[in-house]
Amino acid sequence: MSILRSKILPTTRIHQAYYEPFNPTVKCNIQTVMVAQIADGYFDANAGTYGVSIEVLRRLAKSHMMHLYENYNPNSGFKIGSPHSNGLSTACCLMNQMQIYVDCYALNYWLQQGGNMTTFQSSRLAVYQMFSNLIDKIDTWVDELKRSD
Repeated sequence: MSILRSKILPTTRIHQAYYEPFNPTVKCNIQTVMVAQIADGYFDANAGTYGVSIEVLRRLAKSHMMHLYENYNPNSGFKIGSPHSNGLSTACCLMNQMQIYVDCYALNYWLQQGGNMTTFQSSRLAVYQMFSNLIDKIDTWVDELKRSD
């Protein structure tokens, strides 16, 4: 087991955010309920955009978190700031503004097949909030990791 992994206890917010980022209803909606059963041969045109966007976001989040962790001051917290915070904020904002996490064709197909717009909207809101709160959550995670040093 890695040192970092041993620091991330199941009771921490970082553990919860990684393993259970959504409540059980939203998780079920995303994984099971809102799955569009489209015929073979469907090309998900959104997959490329989402793939690139989420990779950029992951790298920025990792760089931001590493910077905060390496420059953490226990007396003043995060006064040093991160050169990655603006890029991360922009990436999160774009994910939400453009709803890159939504395959519009699949959503429309799912709705035409009897899917419920309220179910979609409540789950989309949870994803939106996850991206909107990411920078603040990273601050909390770093603080938790540093307190466990």
